[in-house]
Amino acid sequence: MTVVAGPSGSGKSIRFNVRDFGVDCFNVDDRCRELHGSYQGIPASVRQQAQEECERFVEECIRRGRSLATETTLRTAAAIEQADRARQAGFFVSVIYVATEDVEINVERIRRRGLAGGHSAPADVIRENYRQSLSNLSRALDVFDRGDVYDNSRSEPRLVLRAACGRMVRAFKPVPRWVRDALVGCSFAAELDEASR
Repeated sequence: MTVVAGPSGSGKSIRFNVRDFGVDCFNVDDRCRELHGSYQGIPASVRQQAQEECERFVEECIRRGRSLATETTLRTAAAIEQADRARQAGFFVSVIYVATEDVEINVERIRRRGLAGGHSAPADVIRENYRQSLSNLSRALDVFDRGDVYDNSRSEPRLVLRAACGRMVRAFKPVPRWVRDALVGCSFAAELDEASR
């Protein structure tokens, strides 16, 4: 089970598209477009339907023992709880987490995406999504068998941290402040702090 996670506008779909993993996959935004006919003006009811379909997809894959890939903002712990159930069912679970050093980068990317016909969101929703997503990163790295954390503030994503089963495997300098802030108090915060010097 591979989960591509991170705040809206971080570049998940562009850099780590779930269709590229060669397994059954589900992307809620893409499903919303299929149901609504456009990425723009998606009603809450359509988004809710797509979310519920995604949850059923994940549970069915776990039940059948089928490999899968999904994308999430990680603004809630739902994907972490699903990964925990999958791991208990014998899956190897990995997360690729992508974020930026400044939420305003995300706001601007989503504004431009909306102007180009892609899905958009109000700036205050993007900012809150960013905050909630980063607050769940520490828990995710504790649950997933493998976690790769990327900073995508510039033109190409840069791997900045690799974790396995709640332990830091390697930090790649310089470790961005947003990573250190998000992982304060986690099981390897002290190791990360040392590696950042």
